[in-house]
Amino acid sequence: DSRHMTGDMEWLGTEEAARELGMTPDWVRAQIRAKRLKARVWHTGSRPTIRIRRKDLEEFIRRHSSG
Repeated sequence: DSRHMTGDMEWLGTEEAARELGMTPDWVRAQIRAKRLKARVWHTGSRPTIRIRRKDLEEFIRRHSSG
C-alpha cells in the first residue's frame, strides 16, 4: 500500500487512485500527463514516483462525474 500521510494530507499512488476511479493505473497516468488530474512527481530513481492528494482526486471526481 503506497498511501502516505503528510500532516493531515493523504497521498495516493496511481494504483489506489485507479482502484477508486474504477480505471487502470495507465489511464490515471494519462490524466496526469494531460493536466486533468493534479499530481506530484518525484524523479528519484529509475522510475518517477507519482502521488496524488486525496483532495485533488475528489476534485477530479466532482469535475468529471456525470451526476
